[in-house]
Amino acid sequence: MPQSRAYYQTLRAIGQSLEAQKVNSFDLKCQGDSYFVQSESGKPSSTLQGWFQKWQGQVKDSFQLNYTPEHIERLERDGRERRREPHRLPDFHSLSNILRTVGAYLDVKAARLLRVHKQDLSITILYQTSQGHPEIEERTVASFYDLSVQMYKKREKRPLS
Repeated sequence: MPQSRAYYQTLRAIGQSLEAQKVNSFDLKCQGDSYFVQSESGKPSSTLQGWFQKWQGQVKDSFQLNYTPEHIERLERDGRERRREPHRLPDFHSLSNILRTVGAYLDVKAARLLRVHKQDLSITILYQTSQGHPEIEERTVASFYDLSVQMYKKREKRPLS
């Protein structure tokens, strides 16, 4: 099934949702136009003992989020409302911008996303090339910084409408 919108839009919307939930490390799988995110939350519980156990890594809350095309469209609409200032400098280190950049990278390659695994400082991307071959790339989050800045500069050169 072909992707109905560009990956940069979809992944940015999902990134904004994950930011709102304070998720930084996750496994994202793409199936058609739907996305499934599995993550372990490090959010402290209400008790001091629970917080301490989570801080030590002894207890983790695992959860799954499902993003349908309708859900992504709503997230994208909500995100557009918050991005009313077109010349505002983006936070290049935010999760939504990192995922937007990963999506743009895949869009330029005309690749089909299969999976993204994000840890604190690394991203592993599994995708299918336009020739149908599977590819896997493990990169640092910082390696997408230059591409993110280039994307911003291209947007700045667009004429105002």
